[in-house]
Amino acid sequence: MVELTAAGKEISSELATLIEGRIVGNITDNGQIDTGFMVNSVYSISSERDSYNEALVKAMARAVREMSPKASLAGADALVAVGAEYAIWQEMRKSFAMKAIDQTKKDIPDIVKRVSMKRRLE
Repeated sequence: MVELTAAGKEISSELATLIEGRIVGNITDNGQIDTGFMVNSVYSISSERDSYNEALVKAMARAVREMSPKASLAGADALVAVGAEYAIWQEMRKSFAMKAIDQTKKDIPDIVKRVSMKRRLE
């Protein structure tokens, strides 16, 4: 049970990091960059990684806007968020977040396999 929980957290963390990068790429590919605040406000949190402060610093360096407070895991293993408060409107206009999730679905089996193999070797 402990091994499965740890493996699940590692898998979730890897997926969150991958989705974070794809969201940034999708915002760029969609041409949704004006000041650079939104694209730099993307972050992920997991037991292994927390990029909120880095995103806050990078976003605030691009434009003086308000970034949403840091999201809470609240029992989840990982999360990905966009701190720009207006990001939802951009997402509804041309998806970057849901698109990133859809793009990542195909990677789940490989990540699960890699983490499982790594844990067997430990």
